[in-house]
Amino acid sequence: MLHRALLILSLFTLVALPALAKAPAPKKKTEAPPAPVAPAPEPAPVALPVAVTVEAPLAPGSLVLVVDADTDEATVGGQAASLKKGENKLGLPAGNVAYVVKFSNGLTVKGDVKVPAGGEARAEAWSAGKLLLHVGEGAKVEIDGKVAQVASGQVLQDVGIGAHTVVVTQPGYIGRKASVDVTGGHTAEITANLDKFDVPVDNTLAWVGIVGGGALIVTALVIDAVTQYDKVGGEATRWSLFGVGTAGFVGGTLLLKHNLDEVGTPPTKDGTFDVKVSRWGNGAMALLGWRF
Repeated sequence: MLHRALLILSLFTLVALPALAKAPAPKKKTEAPPAPVAPAPEPAPVALPVAVTVEAPLAPGSLVLVVDADTDEATVGGQAASLKKGENKLGLPAGNVAYVVKFSNGLTVKGDVKVPAGGEARAEAWSAGKLLLHVGEGAKVEIDGKVAQVASGQVLQDVGIGAHTVVVTQPGYIGRKASVDVTGGHTAEITANLDKFDVPVDNTLAWVGIVGGGALIVTALVIDAVTQYDKVGGEATRWSLFGVGTAGFVGGTLLLKHNLDEVGTPPTKDGTFDVKVSRWGNGAMALLGWRF
């Protein structure tokens, strides 16, 4: 029985195994590559509420612009303005305000001022200043080449802003010429203390000739009138005295005139004046010392 089973197994091996070897191997299943995974979108930012601060508009202010002359040619804060002599109060927005004032004398004044909210600012524009001079008796004053009127030893004159040439002369004194700077809205006050004009000139000989010659002339006339001139030397003596006296008198007079001509008119020299500056704008008074 065992031998029959072994025989069957042998036959099965001889027949089945070659068939199994020729049979195709089962195909291996190929898996598809995984599809790419798209990244998840980021969440959109959430807008948070923002607090908005709204500033309240500034309250308007005002500008008091002081001028010393009427003018229709002014610009304040970019707007045309007509100004009258004195204080001009103008309502303006708060902040920096520029102004331009043109006067009839051709002077243009520009400035900038800050106008406070709900408050008042002040500014000044001057077209001229003043010169006040105190001089001695008989003095002559020239300002920029023009003779100024002297009244009671004083000269008060409106002048333009800037430098002015002042000349003061007085008989018997050395004249003085100087430049004086005048600021708008201010008075430049000058006291002209001039130096005495003393020139050493010897007129002794001239006066000897004048006095001696006059004495000889008088002597000759007296002799001729009260004596018999022929008893004191005759006519030659009389005419000699008269001639010598006349020569001495004329010579002394000419010499004195020559000396006076040599002295001539007191000179005028460049120099300085002591100047006191006073502010006359707005009724205020500020005294400052200057030397020009």
